[in-house]
Amino acid sequence: MATPRDKPPPKNRRLLSHGIPQWVKAADRKLIQAGLTIKPDLVVAKDGSGNYNTISEAVAASVNLRQGTSRFVIYVKAGVYSETVDITTNMQNLMMIGDGKDDTIVTGSKNFVDGTPTFNTATFSVNGDGFIAQDIGFENTAGPEKHQAVALRSSADRSVFYRCSFKGLDDLIDPAGWHAWNETMSVSNLYYAEFQSKGDRADTSKRVNWPGYHVLTTDQEAEPFTAGNFLSGDSWVLATGVPYASGLYGYDVGGNN
Repeated sequence: MATPRDKPPPKNRRLLSHGIPQWVKAADRKLIQAGLTIKPDLVVAKDGSGNYNTISEAVAASVNLRQGTSRFVIYVKAGVYSETVDITTNMQNLMMIGDGKDDTIVTGSKNFVDGTPTFNTATFSVNGDGFIAQDIGFENTAGPEKHQAVALRSSADRSVFYRCSFKGLDDLIDPAGWHAWNETMSVSNLYYAEFQSKGDRADTSKRVNWPGYHVLTTDQEAEPFTAGNFLSGDSWVLATGVPYASGLYGYDVGGNN
């Protein structure tokens, strides 16, 4: 395994250049606003041409290599990385860039049936605020027979996933739409809603008859749950430059489809 001092990052990558979130430091803002192409701080490559062979090694190294809380960029070259990655709470403002969602893939198969709690089955976990991923695929290949099996879990604030894919197949929707482990637990105070559902399980006539279950039938009912309202997305997602639909029908706040 090469160390960061052994091999300089060999390839330049372009950061998001259409805008800058408030939580990016001033030095990074200037670079992005100027549209400069900069070298990543670390490179991951399965063929040994980078600083590290695994994503987890690079992520762990970033804690000691970074300067303060400035944006730290890891470039992950094309390849299938079979590993479990955890971006911990002390790894803030980390950016990870791949070669495309079908070319740079992080894969795993942890699952509930084999003894892993659902929360810990994620192939890729994000707990550090301000994380950005671009051009990476995340997958869990356990399959439906293994029940809960998560490809990606983000518990962090202001995470952005741009041109990424998420692949997995675990629990399928039963016509009732919900199964309560304890028939009296949270049934009366949950809020679960559907709006314009499509597909084989979209028929809501056989759903549970609970006070907390709702079928939204109008735009006015659904509007509070859009990205702009529910996530306050206009205040931070727009600034990242990621294509973003604030409202219901696929138009971003800049007026583009």
